[in-house]
Amino acid sequence: MKLGRIALAVVALCELAAAACASSTAAQPDYEVAENRYLDVLRGSVSNPKPMAHPQLAEAASSLFEPEAIKLDFSTVQLFTDGSKKTHAGTIWYSKGRIFLEYTAIPDGETPWQFATVGDKLLGWKHDDSTLTSFKRYPGDTVDFLWYLADVSAIKASLHFMFLEKPEAFNVHDNPPWRRLVLREPLEGFSELAIRVSPLWLREMVYTVPAGAEVRMMVEPPRAIDVLPERLESSVPKLDIKSREWTIKSQMEYL
Repeated sequence: MKLGRIALAVVALCELAAAACASSTAAQPDYEVAENRYLDVLRGSVSNPKPMAHPQLAEAASSLFEPEAIKLDFSTVQLFTDGSKKTHAGTIWYSKGRIFLEYTAIPDGETPWQFATVGDKLLGWKHDDSTLTSFKRYPGDTVDFLWYLADVSAIKASLHFMFLEKPEAFNVHDNPPWRRLVLREPLEGFSELAIRVSPLWLREMVYTVPAGAEVRMMVEPPRAIDVLPERLESSVPKLDIKSREWTIKSQMEYL
């Protein structure tokens, strides 16, 4: 299995949800149509499971979409051969079509995008930007973005599917409720997947970049909350807004 080959399939899944949203009505908001479509596709994949869409993933999707609001803490840690490290960390907030991505730790000199929905606008900016970028909206875009952020390029889903198909390719280390799945032979640099067994959550993947650094990308299981904090919207920089023709898909990098 080549991990890079799943990219088009992931995009297709996003487009399938977006197509369903196009027929949404005022009684059924586009985010709800998209959430339901993801769940339907995953639950309906029993007869034809694939790396990016197998029925076990419906548990993870339910934990994202069923609560009124959620927060997911994330981190990416690069461990270099000289003992140094770089850490990105922050929180993804989501509630029924509203999404916010904020950072709590950014390495010096780096300027990752941050995102927020304000009214009907999906905004993005980097540190020291003089304007906010307003992305072109499409139905269900925040649902697609949340799914992407939870599992970049669906690599964790792909590794999980590989484990289901070929468990003998992994060493399994249990520490309930967690399980580490360590590939006996790394695949394209990827060596490990950590999951919560039940309900399923794909928590962390480990890989090595060509320069030799080990990278650990983690997204903690969603925590249900009543409402999103009011401070999220008020903390968006007070800058002029520049509308772009880019959709949020321009920020979804498929490996």
